[in-house]
Amino acid sequence: MYAMFKRARALILPVLLAVLLTACGSGREDTPLSLAVVAGVHSNAGRIPLSAAAVSGRLYDAAYTHGDVTMIRCDGNPAVFYQASIPAPQVEGLSEKKQKSIAQEYCAQLQDALSQATPQSEEVDTLQALRLAGQALRSAAGNKVLLVLDTGLSTCGYLDFTDGLLSASPQELAEALEEARALPELEGVTVCWAFCGQTAAPQPPLSARQQEALRDIWEAVLLAGGASQVIFTDDFAADQPYDGLPAVSLVDVEEAGLDVQPMETVVLDSAGVAFLGDSARFADETAAAKVLSQVAGQLLEYPDRRVCIVGTTASGRDAAFQQALSLDRARAVRDMLAGFGVDEGRMTTLGLGASDPWHVEDLDAGGRQIEPLAVQNRKVLILDLDGPDAGLIRDLLPSAP
Repeated sequence: MYAMFKRARALILPVLLAVLLTACGSGREDTPLSLAVVAGVHSNAGRIPLSAAAVSGRLYDAAYTHGDVTMIRCDGNPAVFYQASIPAPQVEGLSEKKQKSIAQEYCAQLQDALSQATPQSEEVDTLQALRLAGQALRSAAGNKVLLVLDTGLSTCGYLDFTDGLLSASPQELAEALEEARALPELEGVTVCWAFCGQTAAPQPPLSARQQEALRDIWEAVLLAGGASQVIFTDDFAADQPYDGLPAVSLVDVEEAGLDVQPMETVVLDSAGVAFLGDSARFADETAAAKVLSQVAGQLLEYPDRRVCIVGTTASGRDAAFQQALSLDRARAVRDMLAGFGVDEGRMTTLGLGASDPWHVEDLDAGGRQIEPLAVQNRKVLILDLDGPDAGLIRDLLPSAP
């Protein structure tokens, strides 16, 4: 399922990657980069790949700009385990190639230091690790970046997800931490977080919506602490869990059940998903795929969600033709969603022609079509069968998909 979702997102990945690299400090500027790294090396987490872009890229940036690096272990009692200032070359006028070579050597040393991160106590207090990182960056010069390499499933301290916090309001949690004076101080800091929500055995995996909830909580906390920007990267931790480390409690993801709100009705009109005239063929299949890949992503995140895909048309003289055309267009949308991995059994199709509950009167007094109004009726809607709009077509649904 995740593979399908990643394929659906591939259409927009290049743009996101460019934004990510700029925001997380990969511009190779001359301004020193002060970097704090929270190393989530602990039980129930996958092994951190030192070659991941989020890791090697940030360490190289600090080395290249002769910045400061602080590393904090993320266990039940977080502490700084490494600090270094990268010295500038003693020789002036070095070529860019030589400067890059020197930076790469320092980067390798930093990677080696990160590989030595070892938890000293049971459980995980991610919030305290973030607070220590904030202290390290408070008086730092230049650009400030906090790199978090952790699952985010804190199991002790102010944020203990074993207490069912995945279902809590992110804003309310942030406000409670602010009242308790427990927020990390991150004024002017860019936060890049890798591996959030990525667990390893024996911790049961989080569903896509639980991962989203976890990210929303941490984003609210970090922004409340003054972070200028929070970016969750697409890097993946290794499948192998850490062995022989202090114990970390399991988060019961079954009891963390989140209330799933019905999906808002998706309206596919000629502006995004256009069809050729009197046809169920897409006018631009690439453009249609770009839009429908995002819809597929929503459906793949919630595997229990069932939808009805409803086709409608402008008014016409042949009602039977309009009804058949609208059904064929609904099926074309269904087929493309299925190509992105959505189970066809979750999708019901319906063709209503010009007799749908949302129809806009598109004929003038002489029976001539008013094109600006007619175009509003040429559409395909995707309705959540548990949503309010489904009640409008409930009696028209076929007995089987």
